[in-house]
Parts: sequence; structure tokens; C-alpha cells
Amino acid sequence: MKNTLNIDTRYPFVYHSYMKAIAEIGDIEEMLHKLPNKRVKEVRVFIGYLLEKEKKRKAFGERVLSARKEPSIEFESAEEIMKAIRKFKK
Repeated sequence: MKNTLNIDTRYPFVYHSYMKAIAEIGDIEEMLHKLPNKRVKEVRVFIGYLLEKEKKRKAFGERVLSARKEPSIEFESAEEIMKAIRKFKK
């Protein structure tokens, strides 16, 4: 049983992207069927690794965006920065 989705063809970019993704997924499926089970398991582990890296990258990006929203602190010299750090540690 194939999944069917109603795609609005009035938006060619979305339609094209969807169709391209479907074609790529089909290509990957064909390749996976040609591999022995051991290699398929290795692919699964590698994909898990990539997903974890992507999750960490997104979390880092969110932290950076959040930090950018914080008010910035300006210092006149490196000594001022060191004093602020020492004060913060106490």
C-alpha cells in the first residue's frame, strides 16, 4: 500500500522539492535492498550518528540565537574583563 499525499501543484517549488525527495528516497531504498543485512545495520548506526550530530547542531544554534538576544557587556580593557570574571566566580 503506497502513501498518497495531495500536493498543491500551484506552488511549483514545493511540488518539485517533494517529488525530488520522493525520488531520492526511492533511490536510497533500492541501494539498501542491494546491501547485506550487516551493511544495512551499519547504515542505520551511521544515520543515527548523523541525526545526533544534527540535533546537537540545532541545539547549539538555538543557544547562540538566545545569547544574541541578551544585552551585551562592553569593557574598556582586558583587565576589566578579568576583574568581572573573578567577581562572577565568587
